[in-house]
Amino acid sequence: MFPRKQLETIGNKLINAEKSHEVCMVNVRAGVNEETDQVLLVNWILREFGEDVAECFHHSPNGGLRDKRTASRLKMMGTRRGVPDLMCFCGRDGYVGLALELKLPGGRVSKDQQRWLERLAAHGWMTNVAYGLEDAQDIISGYLRS
Repeated sequence: MFPRKQLETIGNKLINAEKSHEVCMVNVRAGVNEETDQVLLVNWILREFGEDVAECFHHSPNGGLRDKRTASRLKMMGTRRGVPDLMCFCGRDGYVGLALELKLPGGRVSKDQQRWLERLAAHGWMTNVAYGLEDAQDIISGYLRS
């Protein structure tokens, strides 16, 4: 766990990087949790493929703990359980886009997540589950370079 001062520093770097569209490399390690892997993955996409491609990727913040009122409001706004962690809205090789569920090695896909992947595949999306950062990088590289 990071001390509060270090978290504020990291947060400010992330905010400043977002404002200036710079890559933000934080001293973190892959495989700690899915959130960390996703931050590293998004930074890698920006470095590897550039801003135009990176801007085609989106994450809907479905996870996390929320109070009942906030959860209810988000549900009324269209938030749905199981939506894939990262979606790329750039069509490639006959696919509408890429929907990627991120898991740590050994992680499990929930029933809601599986239903979303199946639903999106039926509508022309390439769907996949990545088990770890390197797996996610391989899937994204294969998709974007097809």
